[in-house]
Amino acid sequence: MIINGKQLRDAIAFIVPDAEDEDQLETEAEFFVMADDLVCPETGETRPSGLYVGLAEYPEEGSIYLEAKHHVPESPNDPA
Repeated sequence: MIINGKQLRDAIAFIVPDAEDEDQLETEAEFFVMADDLVCPETGETRPSGLYVGLAEYPEEGSIYLEAKHHVPESPNDPA
């Protein structure tokens, strides 16, 4: 599996939200690929196909999509 720096940064921020908490560094992550878009039956929200990360020990906490492309703002007022 190859990931870019943005995906790695996003995964670490999800897995270890408090970088000062040494215990969080023991958290195990589970990376997985969704081959097809998924529509949540409860909310109607679409989750795109691609790479995701979740907490291996706490799957009920959900997962986040690791977007492959990094958005570069066109101007200082354009949010990243």
